[in-house]
Amino acid sequence: MSLHHDSFVADLHCDTVWPVSQGADFAGGNTHSHIDLPRLVAGGVNLQIFACFLHHDIPADQRVATVDRLLDRLDAMFAAGSDRIVQARSATEAERIVAG
Repeated sequence: MSLHHDSFVADLHCDTVWPVSQGADFAGGNTHSHIDLPRLVAGGVNLQIFACFLHHDIPADQRVATVDRLLDRLDAMFAAGSDRIVQARSATEAERIVAG
């Protein structure tokens, strides 16, 4: 385990935004998705990239509104865990955050 905790741990894809948009609790922990903030912290994850995807059954005329809701939910996830997680919207922002 020391290798894990001494390393920079990055997970480059998770679909947690969708379960959170359906009511899963990201900041407090949940059983509806594979990732939540308590598990990221406990697991020593330094960088997590969140994917916003659409289920194939979303009607075409509702896709833009659905993506907007997912992005709003993503912003709310970061606001709810702001004492433990920081949002980066580019590689430059991520590098700045990691550098401290």
